[in-house]
Amino acid sequence: MAVVPVHAAVGGLSTAVFVSKMEQRWHGLFKEKFSRHYDLRTVYILDHVREQGYAAFVDWLNAYIRGTGARLIFLDIEFFFGFGIDLILRITKDVRIVLTTFDDIVFHEMNYINALGCDLVTCVDPLAVLKYREKG
Repeated sequence: MAVVPVHAAVGGLSTAVFVSKMEQRWHGLFKEKFSRHYDLRTVYILDHVREQGYAAFVDWLNAYIRGTGARLIFLDIEFFFGFGIDLILRITKDVRIVLTTFDDIVFHEMNYINALGCDLVTCVDPLAVLKYREKG
């Protein structure tokens, strides 16, 4: 996969990257909301992983982050069991990493482990928010 060239931020907005396994129906709302504050780029993992594997995807993602000048990355990796903390920790430290969770009650323990490699967790589940607060 080719490395994406450097892009200027749109309208003076900082660049952010939204990473997910594949397109989901709720992504439209998420991307609409965050596009108000960021020049939001979207990357879907599945095709990259099928072609080159997880480790190569992280290498590609790091090059993409450098090429776009992104400073923030949103990870929507729930229900994607191959992408965990080991890969999150390989993402360049030049970006803040935000783990986005939607069904945290079912996968809270796994999400919590992944959250340890992130700077922030966003969660739509109020009970999960309390669980994260309990654990610190």
